[in-house]
Amino acid sequence: IVSSNISINPLEVISIHKALYEIEDGFKDLKSYIKIRPVRHFKRERIIGHTIISFISYFFLKNIEFIKTSLLDNIEK
Repeated sequence: IVSSNISINPLEVISIHKALYEIEDGFKDLKSYIKIRPVRHFKRERIIGHTIISFISYFFLKNIEFIKTSLLDNIEK
């Protein structure tokens, strides 16, 4: 992200950068861990179905990781 806005709080810049990193990391996961590519389907419906299943799988994976992290944080407290 390139910006000349100098009125942004440094903590807000860090927060924005962290969010950008998480989004990029998510796409990297979709392409590598879940193997959304290459799609070896030729019909439009199957390609859409493959992509939807991949995104749902990723959603569940990240929710499980979030719940696990939350539970571990609560145990440590």
